[in-house]
Formats: sequence, structure tokens, C-alpha cells
Amino acid sequence: MIAVIIFIALFVVFVFAAANSLYTLFAQAASPGWLSWANYCRAPVLFTLFLMILWLAIVGKFKWAPDLNVRDVSGEVDDTENRQMLFVLIHGLGGDHKETWKSIAPALRPFGAVLPIYYPTKLSNRDPVKVAEEISSQIEKHSTPYSEIVIIGHSIGALMARQTFLHGAKNIETNSWWRKTKRIVLLAGTKRGWDISGKKPADMRWLNYVSFWVGSWLGRLTGIGELVLATESGAPFVANLRLEWMRWFQIYRDSTLEIVQLLGDIDDIVSDEDNKDLRVNAGDNFV
Repeated sequence: MIAVIIFIALFVVFVFAAANSLYTLFAQAASPGWLSWANYCRAPVLFTLFLMILWLAIVGKFKWAPDLNVRDVSGEVDDTENRQMLFVLIHGLGGDHKETWKSIAPALRPFGAVLPIYYPTKLSNRDPVKVAEEISSQIEKHSTPYSEIVIIGHSIGALMARQTFLHGAKNIETNSWWRKTKRIVLLAGTKRGWDISGKKPADMRWLNYVSFWVGSWLGRLTGIGELVLATESGAPFVANLRLEWMRWFQIYRDSTLEIVQLLGDIDDIVSDEDNKDLRVNAGDNFV
């Protein structure tokens, strides 16, 4: 909290310094009366900006930044007809457990109950492995009445879907739901993580590219948004998940679990190569 207060104070000084510079620049053209308050601030703009960036770097270095998205993982089953199948919906980056699935959930309800999962993404410093454990707990909590489970993950929600399944399969003493899982559906899912280190992705709009680049740079500087940074290409979470996923399919070659990957022609984050990465696993189904 102290880190935030100091940054706000520096930002206020920066605003006053910028206002003072503008006043000095346009003093002859503007009426000096309503801008006279700016004379009280004489701090150089560039020096104040330097102090702001320096403070953000210190905050990031020593992990002083607070978690700005502290909402818990949650989920509520939408089932009025006591069906046998449960659809678990895991949203992607910046998504919402309601908005992301507003057109898909109604289409699924005639075939089974729907469990939209919420987990924090933007500005969250949560460990994605821990988040997957909490998602697994939510599925275990709600899955008892159902005999079959289908997990659907979108974008980085595809990473979370796979990590959640692996957690359930490795912790059978506290998770029984994974045995009921018949299918995992990945919608424009990231497998190798997002990557904007090179040239702009072909289908990404310039505004999204700039905001993504600036956001990732500020995240690394300040230590805010570590969950999203953990899903970047080359991050330990992504690399370990890919290896564990391949290892699981090698060990359980006779598993009846189906992996359905919906390949999109146009996507502003997920590349065509990343889309098809699951082909390393024998028996995958592609639609």
C-alpha cells in the first residue's frame, strides 16, 4: 500500500510539473489568471518522470507491488434439469466467466449443466499452478451429481484447462472428477504461450499490439500481472506444462480422454503453429 501511495504522490508532482511547463510554454497566448496555480510547482518534468520509473523498478525488484486483482477462483453450476453431463468453461486473458460464454453457454445447456469458472487474469500476481488447483477444487465441489465432464478452455484458458486436469489426475486422493472427464475442448488455445517479442502477429490490431507490448513491459518493470507473464512463450509454467502434458499421454496411451482443438483461421494472439502444437500427442482430435 505504501508503494502505491508513493507512486501516486510522484504522479501528482509529475502532473503539476507538466502543467507548469505547459503554462510557461503558452503563457503569452493564454490568460494567466486561471493557470496561475501552476506557478507553485517548479519540479522538472523529466526528473519527476525519472523518479516515477525508478520507483516502479524498485517496487518490481523487491516485489513490493500489491496484487491488484485479489478475487478468488469461483464457479456456480447452471443446472435446472439435473442432467448427467457437466460442461466446465474456463475463460482466457481479460475474459469473464459470463461475457466470454454468453453465446456458447446457452447452446450447451440442452446437453448438460454448465459451470463457468472465474479466475483472476488482468493485473493478477497469482501463481497459475495454484489457480489451477483452485479450479480443480471448484470442479470437485460441483461435479458429484454428474457422470461425465467436458472441459472447455479459451485462449490462455486452454493452458489452465490442461494444468487443471493434470492436477486432478496427479492428486487422486482429493480429486475424483478427473476420471469422469471425457473430453477437453480448446478454443484458439495457446500451447506454447503468447509471444510479441518479434514482429507484430499478422492478425493482431496495432492498438492491441501496442497495449500488449506496453502492458508486458510495465508488468516486468513493476512486478504486476505475473499471472499473464507466466503464460508467455518460454516461461517456466508454459514449458513445464507442455512437457508434463506430453509425458501424461505417453504414460496413459490407452486413455479414452479426447482432446479437441478448434483451429481458427484468424486470431490476433494465437499463431497457426501454436494452434497445431497438440499434434505432438497421438490420438488428438482436430476440428
